[in-house]
Amino acid sequence: MTKTSDEWVNKLMLVVIAISLLAIFSLFIILAFYTNPTADDFDYAVTFRDPDFGNVFSVVVDWYRRWNPRYFSVTLIGIYSKYFDLVRHYKFLSLLLFGVWLLSAYFLLRTLFEDSRRIVVAGAVLILFVLYILTMPRVSSGFYWMNSAYQYQIGNVLLMSNLACMIRLARAKRPYLFAPMSAILLFAVIGTTEMYMVLMVILVTTITVYVFATGHRYRIIWISLLVVTLLSAALLIFAPGNEGRGRHFVGRHQFLFSVTMSFQHLGG
Repeated sequence: MTKTSDEWVNKLMLVVIAISLLAIFSLFIILAFYTNPTADDFDYAVTFRDPDFGNVFSVVVDWYRRWNPRYFSVTLIGIYSKYFDLVRHYKFLSLLLFGVWLLSAYFLLRTLFEDSRRIVVAGAVLILFVLYILTMPRVSSGFYWMNSAYQYQIGNVLLMSNLACMIRLARAKRPYLFAPMSAILLFAVIGTTEMYMVLMVILVTTITVYVFATGHRYRIIWISLLVVTLLSAALLIFAPGNEGRGRHFVGRHQFLFSVTMSFQHLGG
């Protein structure tokens, strides 16, 4: 085969792969139009539309005090529950999540591979997303159920965006744009779930220790980000709602048992 024909074959293969990925993705887009609220969605809708509460944040504080300390994800759920039609607009939640997930992944990969062509990065994002959604244990909970998706998928979106900001912060000659953006994203991602809280505390602590150990010039910025991380984590950990929710679990406060069983399931 000639060089020209090889190029045409390669281009044809890329087109076939792209069409296949888009075809798979389109199936999940179609599924979004058949989603409906369920379970906890109705609980949130009732509480956030309660006339005894003045605004969304007063309900978030009530949830924080009594049941759920995940202040950021509960705020997002509350905004939707109060200002949008629970049933009629529900399908758009999944479409919104698809969009912001792709954008944040693009932001991260573009940051990591800044010299790569944009079309190549976009293709990599599409491949990553299709593989991610195809390997999810339960796609229905991951993208099509508001209560779960607004906690875990929004957490993924904020995590990828924050990683991109941190990388740009380390590279930038003038980091004062990315430092406040990263601080805001840290506060937000920690407020989605306890899983991201643990991840960000470990990550930012490790980076800060490394920065001080190597004498990096942005030490003050990283110690400030660590303070934001620890304060946000404390806001989640010491929420009164944790104890209120914990009363419903007989086997609570068994740290060693939880760690042991986690590793056991991880290995199984």
